[in-house]
Formats: sequence, structure tokens, C-alpha cells
Amino acid sequence: VSPTSVELIKEAEQLSADFATRAAEHDRDYTFPIENFNLLKDRGLHKLVMPKEFGGMGVDDLTLARFINRIARGCPSTAAAATMNLVAQKIFNSTATFEQRRKFFEEIGEGRWVAATTSEPDSSFRTEFEVHTQFEPCKGGYLIRSAEKRYVTWGEFADKFMVLGRKAGVQSVEEGGLSAMINNGTEGLEVEGIWSV
Repeated sequence: VSPTSVELIKEAEQLSADFATRAAEHDRDYTFPIENFNLLKDRGLHKLVMPKEFGGMGVDDLTLARFINRIARGCPSTAAAATMNLVAQKIFNSTATFEQRRKFFEEIGEGRWVAATTSEPDSSFRTEFEVHTQFEPCKGGYLIRSAEKRYVTWGEFADKFMVLGRKAGVQSVEEGGLSAMINNGTEGLEVEGIWSV
């Protein structure tokens, strides 16, 4: 285990103790622990998985798992939302072009938070996963005419949404999967705080 990893785990344990003082209140009131993420950002920890070539920490998967584990001991909600953000970053890093990655991680470095949106009503289950969101080819790229996603961990607090879909005309993500980064506030995008589904 590297010295950097050891220091990160110590920092996670300190943060976790602080997060624990508010966790029950957030659970009781159905509120998002945004102040915890402000603390993570203030300490530069939103760059945990950002590649070093773009100014991030580029931590290995084991260090990331141990870091999240420590955070979860104090506030599971913070750990779950952080995981969704960091995994979205890792997926983007492994699939995007260099220029797309450079632009994206520049925004992450400035403190933007991204939410991965994959689940859809009536099609995303433990034993079955289908994606109905379709990307239609158009001049300059693709167009999403209509889509509905559920269980978006970050909800209205996300700065960007990573939307999973498939090319129009194909039957599955495996056959023609695509992802798009959509800024919160984009015309036509609506975020609803539904807790009863």
C-alpha cells in the first residue's frame, strides 16, 4: 500500500467521523448531504479517479474501494452518491476520446459533479435490464427526443448527467450502446424529486 493511499484512508476516516454527526438527520428528513460533498471538493477529493495527466489523483481501484468503505461507515448516503459520481468518471475515461476526456475532466477539476443515469421505469430490474432511450443520428451527432430515467442518485444536485442509451434501430446496448453528457439546466431536461417509486 502506497504512502498516498495510507494518507487518503486516514483522511476518509476523519471525514467519516464528521459525516456521521449529520447522517441520521439527513436520513430522517430525506435530504441530500450536499455539505459533505462541498467538504470533499474543498479537499480536492472530487479528483480521486481523475487521471493524473488531467490534474487528478488517479488512484487505483483498491484505494478507491477502501476510501468509499471508510466514508460509508459515517454516512452511507454520501458513500453511495460519491460512488455513482466516481464510477461515471471512470466509465467516461475508458470510453471517450482524448479531447472529450480533456474537456470533461477540466470541468470535474473545477468542481462539477456528474450523475450516472441508466435505470428506466418498467425496464430496469435485478434480473432484467433494458434501455429504451434512443439516440437518433442528426447533423453534428445524435439527438435524444425523449427519455425517462429513474433512481438518479444525485438528482437536482448534479451538474451533469451521463445518460445511457442505444442507437436508434438497434435492439440492445450490447449491439449499439451510446452515452451522452448532458448539463443540468439544458432546455428540455426536467428533474423531479419523486421518492415513492
